[in-house]
Amino acid sequence: MYLILISASAIAHTRFSRPAPRLTTASHRWFAAPVTPRGGVPAACDFSSQQRLREEAEAPFAKARLFVWPTLFAAAVVATYFAATGMLAVAVGAREQAAGSSPLVDLGIDLTAVGTTGFLWKRELDARDSRLRRIAFGARLAALRVTQLGAESC
Repeated sequence: MYLILISASAIAHTRFSRPAPRLTTASHRWFAAPVTPRGGVPAACDFSSQQRLREEAEAPFAKARLFVWPTLFAAAVVATYFAATGMLAVAVGAREQAAGSSPLVDLGIDLTAVGTTGFLWKRELDARDSRLRRIAFGARLAALRVTQLGAESC
């Protein structure tokens, strides 16, 4: 019975990884995790253009959503600003309250819109980073060389 040895030399030569030891047992990790400057999370600029193109092919409308969510977030912040100043104007008596509307309800709706769009924007960014990390991991995994333990090296 031959033991299979996975050499992680392809990972050892990447930009943000440390050299991985040659592993002989299955109880060890079989790949080297990249060492990144941000505490284990690769920065957005750490991915190759090929990996970015693959991510865009997997989620074709992600770029559109990454434009729409910040735009809606900015619109909700502007609406919150005007609702807050309107509520303040009603509170100090500079303006009369319009019939059928409550400044507090308007402000609550706008704050809910800010929170919701902020959450959805963050979720979209996390999904993009997750896709990119998965694609980068697949590229590192595909670059691994498999050799037999005890076989002569060529």
